[in-house]
Amino acid sequence: MTMFKTVVFGAALAATSTFAYADDVQLSEIDVQTDLSAVEGANAMEYWPTLNDDLRAAIAAQVDLAEDANRVMVEIHSVTLDGSGVLPESGEFNQLQGTIAVFEPKTGQEADDGDIAPVTSYPLNLDASVADGGVAPEGWIRIPPSTDDFYTALVNTFAIEVVKNLEEM
Repeated sequence: MTMFKTVVFGAALAATSTFAYADDVQLSEIDVQTDLSAVEGANAMEYWPTLNDDLRAAIAAQVDLAEDANRVMVEIHSVTLDGSGVLPESGEFNQLQGTIAVFEPKTGQEADDGDIAPVTSYPLNLDASVADGGVAPEGWIRIPPSTDDFYTALVNTFAIEVVKNLEEM
């Protein structure tokens, strides 16, 4: 299952409010890791060192934590601006790619997750763009989104899609 979403900025901002996608999704663990080693010159973690914690918190805000529930591992493997892993000094990016793996609850027998196959795994790719709204209506001022707006929209939308797919399992 390949997930590729284009996030049009107006819709993404609406999705970043305190929106809980699935009240009945439970997880016992949320592990988020970023490994950009496959992206030449990747420098996103210099600008966004809290990406893992922010994405973990965005997912946790939408689920209930329960000791005997499935576990999810999110691995971010690409943070790019129009396909380039070398972000400008502003840290701006508009694409976020990762893989989501869902594991059964721990039974206490496992040494580590490296020995356990996930129940399911799938890629999740987001591409954000600013909607071409044309000229602002008379009397209105158009404000383009900031780098922080893109960051928030991409992180929160990524989290929403993770939880949405967990709900469908």
